[in-house]
Amino acid sequence: GAGHTISGLTEATGSYRALFGNIGSGAVVKNLTVEGSLDVGANNGGGLVSYVRLDQTDGTVVLQNCTNRVTLTSTSKAIGGVIGTVSGTRAGTLRVENCKNEAPVTSTGNRAGGIAGDLGTLVSGSKVVFTGCENTAVIKGGTDAGGIFAYLDAQKNGAALTLEECTNTAAVTNAKNAGGIAGNLLLGNGEIKNCRNGGRVSATTAAGGLAALVDVGGGTLTVSDCQNSGSISGSTTVAGL
Repeated sequence: GAGHTISGLTEATGSYRALFGNIGSGAVVKNLTVEGSLDVGANNGGGLVSYVRLDQTDGTVVLQNCTNRVTLTSTSKAIGGVIGTVSGTRAGTLRVENCKNEAPVTSTGNRAGGIAGDLGTLVSGSKVVFTGCENTAVIKGGTDAGGIFAYLDAQKNGAALTLEECTNTAAVTNAKNAGGIAGNLLLGNGEIKNCRNGGRVSATTAAGGLAALVDVGGGTLTVSDCQNSGSISGSTTVAGL
């Protein structure tokens, strides 16, 4: 990216709609800003990348110092400001470092996240790492919504999550499950540290300043030095963190 800004992203074709439709292991996207307004309809979508594939054992995908300013809307698939969906067939690593979302993200029928939408079903040995990421725009999801990401399914196969020094300062609303940082976490093992939520969080069912729902199964989750200063409201389960 070399620090460049791509403006006027208003149209994308195919099943994966974003600046980059889909990328696999070995891909590096960095130092890039994208601006515009994109309605992906019933397709997979994101601001920078629609679909990330962890498709090589020990392979890595890196997104670093990227900013989304594309207003995003979706009717049925998961959507995220930087990444729409992540899926893995091999034990690889996704690293998202110092990325920002600065435009509204809305999914009327599925998951919506400021940085990522759906971190699908990952295989054993996979790692997902978010470091220094920030959301400053309103996130609205139909099922799950989060300031950083909406949904992660890593429980069946023991994939690992690390969230460090991530921040949300905007409202996360309209979802069944809404969290200031993450919506719905099905974890194998995870660590969340030094994360902050300052945005209002509201949901039709569960809401949390850090996460709405967390299920670690037989794994472990460590949470340290995290804070919430936003108002939280929901109809069933409500928690400050």
